[in-house]
Amino acid sequence: MRLSVVIPTWNGRKLLHLPLDSLRAQTHRDFEVILVDDASTDGTAQFVASSWPEVRLVRLEANRGFPGAVNAGIRAATGEAVALLNNDAAADPGWLEQMESALLSHPEAGMVACRVRLYHHPEYLDSAGLYITTSGSGGCRGTCRLDGPEFAEPAWVLGPAGAAGLYRRAMLEDVGLLEEDYGAYYEDMDLALRAQFRGWKCLYWPQAICLHVGSATYGSLPLRGEGSGVDLRASQAGPPTPPPASDRVLFYAARNYPTILLKFLPLRILLADSWAIAGYELNMAWFAWRHRQLAPYLRGRLAFLKALPGLLALRRRIAQTRLLDEASAVALFERPRPRFYLEALRRKVQGA
Repeated sequence: MRLSVVIPTWNGRKLLHLPLDSLRAQTHRDFEVILVDDASTDGTAQFVASSWPEVRLVRLEANRGFPGAVNAGIRAATGEAVALLNNDAAADPGWLEQMESALLSHPEAGMVACRVRLYHHPEYLDSAGLYITTSGSGGCRGTCRLDGPEFAEPAWVLGPAGAAGLYRRAMLEDVGLLEEDYGAYYEDMDLALRAQFRGWKCLYWPQAICLHVGSATYGSLPLRGEGSGVDLRASQAGPPTPPPASDRVLFYAARNYPTILLKFLPLRILLADSWAIAGYELNMAWFAWRHRQLAPYLRGRLAFLKALPGLLALRRRIAQTRLLDEASAVALFERPRPRFYLEALRRKVQGA
């Protein structure tokens, strides 16, 4: 199977040796590398052309953000499947070979999620695939948890994290590419849900390994530990805690998480778990107030409300083209745990 590897980058020249050198060492040889220069100003294109001449360069005249750069790379790709790799990630030599093996042995899989470890703390995970709850909280399975037996076996998961994963071309042709309006948050989850709703599954394949530097790039958001993510009871030993989210990311989170729920969650679950959605909303508002970031939070909420008519039309279209029955669609979302919210509230009261 011929594969394409797409690497989006913006002013990441100092990091590019990580993915590009690791791809030179791959045991699987039938692949192309497409690097999308998202209007960088640090000489990225010239640097790559001189140091890795085998790499195909796609140069964007204007910055289109992560989803736009990825989409430009996918459109230029010729492989039967497309792997995404961040510009600050390094792949194990068997990364492509293992993901190809997973895809070939599981024809029902349209996506492969790999085992992503923290570059500077490789004993800890960055991602073992995506998860989402009916409250809207979600993210990467296993983030900042010790890598161990729990993550050592293949499993069906929601989707691959945007940092590294493999997508079957037939799936992308069926469901489309990344939604560029998302910006920096939830775009990988949106693609995964669209694919799942059309009957494409995602296989977590732990033998496909890469290391990722930038797990703390966007900072931390409230209640990221609900579901399959960070354990609130985890000890403080381990990788450093990421800083609070930037204004830009808080805006995207405040706009995009209700977008996901509105587009994909069946109405009866929206109503049944409205208490959890309200709890997550209150925690996000408290987080924004505590970090003096109410302005970007409110801008995100306003942007969501302005987009509401279009989102309702999208919701109807997704429901009409969904191949999963409602029970299977609901099962993609983890159900909220009241004890998690009570524990989060207790910590806030004690820390106030």
